[in-house]
Amino acid sequence: MAKDDSRGMCRDYLQSHCYWVLPVVFWALVSLASLKWHLYLLEEEAFNMALESGRSMFKMIETTRLWNSSHGGVYVPVTETSQPNPYIDVPERDITTVDGKKLTLVNPAFMTRQISEMAKSINSVEFHITSLNPIRPGNIASPWEAAALKRFEKGSAEEVRLQGPEGTFIYMAPLKVKTSCLKCHAKQGYKEGDVRGGISVTVPVSSIAKYTVNQRNNFIVLHIFIFISMSLTMLFFTKRLRRQWLALKEAKDTQETVVEERTAELKETNVRLTEEIDERKAAEEVITESEMKFRSLIQSVMDGIISTDSQGIIIAFNRGAESLFGYTAGEVINKPISILIPECLNEAYLRAFKAFQLLGESYMSGKRVEFEGLRKDGTEFPFDISLASWKTKSGTFYTGIARDITAHKKMENQINASLREKVILIREIHHRVKNNMQIIISLLNIQSGLIKDPADAEMFNETKNRILAMSLVHERLHQSETLANIDFADYVGKLARGLFRSYGVNTSRVALKVDIPTLSIGVDMAVSCGLVLNELLSNSLKHAFKDGRSGEIGITVSCHGGEYDIDIWDDGVGLPESVGLRDNETLGLQLVVSIVENQLRGTVALNKEKGTRFKITFSEARSKSSEVSFDDVKE
Repeated sequence: MAKDDSRGMCRDYLQSHCYWVLPVVFWALVSLASLKWHLYLLEEEAFNMALESGRSMFKMIETTRLWNSSHGGVYVPVTETSQPNPYIDVPERDITTVDGKKLTLVNPAFMTRQISEMAKSINSVEFHITSLNPIRPGNIASPWEAAALKRFEKGSAEEVRLQGPEGTFIYMAPLKVKTSCLKCHAKQGYKEGDVRGGISVTVPVSSIAKYTVNQRNNFIVLHIFIFISMSLTMLFFTKRLRRQWLALKEAKDTQETVVEERTAELKETNVRLTEEIDERKAAEEVITESEMKFRSLIQSVMDGIISTDSQGIIIAFNRGAESLFGYTAGEVINKPISILIPECLNEAYLRAFKAFQLLGESYMSGKRVEFEGLRKDGTEFPFDISLASWKTKSGTFYTGIARDITAHKKMENQINASLREKVILIREIHHRVKNNMQIIISLLNIQSGLIKDPADAEMFNETKNRILAMSLVHERLHQSETLANIDFADYVGKLARGLFRSYGVNTSRVALKVDIPTLSIGVDMAVSCGLVLNELLSNSLKHAFKDGRSGEIGITVSCHGGEYDIDIWDDGVGLPESVGLRDNETLGLQLVVSIVENQLRGTVALNKEKGTRFKITFSEARSKSSEVSFDDVKE
């Protein structure tokens, strides 16, 4: 692919009319890179020339100073330029010869200054001896020299500085104390090897700069010449190559046109043949692939898959079936399916198989039939199977998918046994609770028979009715099939009839009207509702129909989306105006309000028009299961 792309790029380049751009740009880049490199080398060469010049002069001065110090200084005649040095503190600084000639001692520092003055006047080279602790004030270091001296003390060997593009080059190196130097500098605390100062050599670089400029111009001219000559040479060969390539391309295009025309018919024929062959190959591949996928799927399924012909002879037996029945496929292929069924169930299996053959797949659609299977070792086990049929030119065949349900059956039996035990236990609990409440009611009956005060006897009777309302819930649950809910209409009817009998009210004088739809409510809600109904019905039976007055007592219940409305009403004498739901001293109404608001999480409303009507509203979602609270009830 990369080779074809490169050929395509070359072809496009030669065909383009801008073919001359590439060689020009190429040689321009090469020439610029070469020029930049040579200019860099030229700058390095100029810098090295200045550096070597500075080093040479420093070595010369250092050698001269060493010669001077090794001789303890040199005596010279006193002249205008060689006056006695006041900074030389030795007894023999000034002497007079026998012939009367005056001489003065010149130390290395004084000699360096005099050589510097001569060099500056001759070739503009200047030397400056300096120190961070100079004896002579004229030797004080400049800021750059001071910084260099500090770097020498840290181990630096030399420092350089270029002032201006065509100015001066400053080279500086340290002066270390030698034995001959201690004669003058020992009193300053120096010892041999210490850096006592340095000498800066200022070298003019104008000649080097002039040389550099000339060389730079020569390099520029040379590279321009190389660029022009190489670009023209490459353009010449590129143009010649382009003409040859275009001629070859034209000849090739003509030849390809002739070949294409002659092979067009062969191509069409080959295309038709190839399409037919490809279609057949594709069909064969699809069939082969489908068969391989089907066989792989059948063998990988954990359930047993068994196929038979219309006579019940096994023709396929997957690995799942081998694991299920204990036979290998080779042991059951071409044998009747009856070897997998207990002998006592063979007739039942044959009847089911014939019904499936007659009625087709609709007979078994969506169904799994349970059978008893027979393993190779003779053990029987339960399994369920789903059947399907399929047809080919060879006839009708049947496939069943079998699954071992031994563990499922065992678990199902355990669950059913546990459920039966729990149902018996719960029924026994409700039965015992009801019996205990009946015992309490019997004890209250016995105790109330011994009470002489009618008010106390009435209190015992009300307590008995309340317990009866709760006992009735457990009685209904004991007789219910669900053990969690009771039939509310049946419960209310029985509760109301019990209260009528308890208060000795004849239904021919006071009629009971109950309108309750078929509702099933839970235990906690039934207990709360039963206590509320007990109190309100008891109040109506005791106070609404005195002095033989006749009338009606009604209970209406409605439920819409989990919202319950209960109306308890009577058309009796009604409640006094002074009696309200909350501002009263009766235990019954206080108990009603407490149960509705705290247990059922609902509201209760009182209507005194045309008798007495209580409307109780609550939601099944808001009501919660808890014991009746008497916190707000006053004794």
